[in-house]
Amino acid sequence: MLVFKFGGASVKSAEAVKNIVKILQQYKKDQIVVVVSAMGKTTNAIERIIENYVSGKSEALNQEYSDLKAYHLEVVNGLFDDKDHRVFTDVEKLFGDMAGRLAKEPTLNYDYDYDQLICFGELLSTTIIAHFLNFSKARSNNPWLCRLRPSIRFVSMLSLEERPKAFCAMMTSLMEYSARMVTRARPT
Repeated sequence: MLVFKFGGASVKSAEAVKNIVKILQQYKKDQIVVVVSAMGKTTNAIERIIENYVSGKSEALNQEYSDLKAYHLEVVNGLFDDKDHRVFTDVEKLFGDMAGRLAKEPTLNYDYDYDQLICFGELLSTTIIAHFLNFSKARSNNPWLCRLRPSIRFVSMLSLEERPKAFCAMMTSLMEYSARMVTRARPT
């Protein structure tokens, strides 16, 4: 099994994502795990969003959120000519979920608020890249998967004692496939 890790700089633009396909096409016969980070400086942007969120700076928060969304939509538009492709709906849904979280009052537990928001960077990159890998037919016999998001939501509903076991079970289920997308998003 081969593991490919693509950091933020490796997935920072539509051209960078297209380059990933070129790399992975060289290994079509191998079992592959692909690990992707948030695109470009997304983690830094989300950390600024979090700081504005917990500090109650709504104008700065809204600007950072709008910039982050525009950046990701620019990447998606650079990858997909068909504006009816499902990736647009999936990315909008993720941003809607993020906006829904930001519409709530901070919990006074910074680590909890951080964990609830920081994972959106990897969720966005995984969603976009998995759709593009499927679209580009990088693996004709085995589609790329992007399955962490619903599983993370499930894990987040469990007690703190139950979470590690559930997260391990979720990761084990991913190993049933010969090609996988994995993020570093933490369940909370």
